[in-house]
Amino acid sequence: MPDWLVQILIQYPIVIVIGFVAWYAYGELKAAHVGRLQREEANHATSVEAQKEFQRKLVEAKDAEIARLKDELRKEIEKLTKKVDELNKRLGA
Repeated sequence: MPDWLVQILIQYPIVIVIGFVAWYAYGELKAAHVGRLQREEANHATSVEAQKEFQRKLVEAKDAEIARLKDELRKEIEKLTKKVDELNKRLGA
């Protein structure tokens, strides 16, 4: 039997143990990485939803402010129109 083969057979159980440990560690690291990615995706999705909700509330507030200002302007225009009509009647009479 060649010396190199004897050396491999002597070291073979260690190679199996080291291979098994490497395989197990790789599996654990891969599982941890997948879990971390899933948590990050969930956090990102939650963050995106929160930002969309915040933006929706801002748009609603802006629309409410626009509606309020539009009503105020419409009332002011009606008031001024009445005043102009009244002044025109005074000048015409």
